[in-house]
Amino acid sequence: MTEQEVLAYIHNSLLTNISGIELSDDQILEHIRTVVLPEFSHYIPDEHGRLVLDTEAEAVQTAHPNEYKLYDPEGRRIISINEVIFPDFDIMFGYNPIGIFNYESIPNFELETSKARATRLYSLWNFTYDFIPPNILRIMPQFQGTCTVLYNREHAPDFSTIPIAYQREFLEYCLGSVMVAIGRARTRFGSVQTSFGEIQLNGSDWMSQGQDILSNLKEKLELIALPSIEIDVG
Repeated sequence: MTEQEVLAYIHNSLLTNISGIELSDDQILEHIRTVVLPEFSHYIPDEHGRLVLDTEAEAVQTAHPNEYKLYDPEGRRIISINEVIFPDFDIMFGYNPIGIFNYESIPNFELETSKARATRLYSLWNFTYDFIPPNILRIMPQFQGTCTVLYNREHAPDFSTIPIAYQREFLEYCLGSVMVAIGRARTRFGSVQTSFGEIQLNGSDWMSQGQDILSNLKEKLELIALPSIEIDVG
């Protein structure tokens, strides 16, 4: 997905070059970056955010000893945390990191591994975490060291991270939002005088059509964004 593809879709859908009292191409792109991207990313985020957090680094410290600031390497907004990967402390509780060398060792290896991981659950090394928007990670109990944070974030401002499966929805979201913005601008003028006479700008109609597009699209995206639910029976 590129900027030119987005502009071409909007122009072709509206069958006009948007100019004058409305929006230039640069204004359209700026509107999409500041309005559409944050909203669309709420439903379909970039799921490939990744950073290494050093909890002892001065730049990440907060007023609370177990809360740390997260900074996306590309300066994008962090939406939610997928997983925090801590160092493997299971070896402290009897886990064998070498593995096994014969079939007969499998039962004992499985038992020792299960015991080590169960023991860790009741220790000070059983870390949990919470995300406090916009960019604070709380780790409990207090953790010192480095961990890897996997997270959802806002899409890239050049639209290159929009998933192929949802590019159609993104284009429709851009179209609806731009129509609302144009309609809002047109309502300020009502009509324009041309050499062919007065032309009604129909700002209210543009806003209404754009809002309908966004409303229908948001209902669809809300269903897509619903988390999957696993039910264990037994």
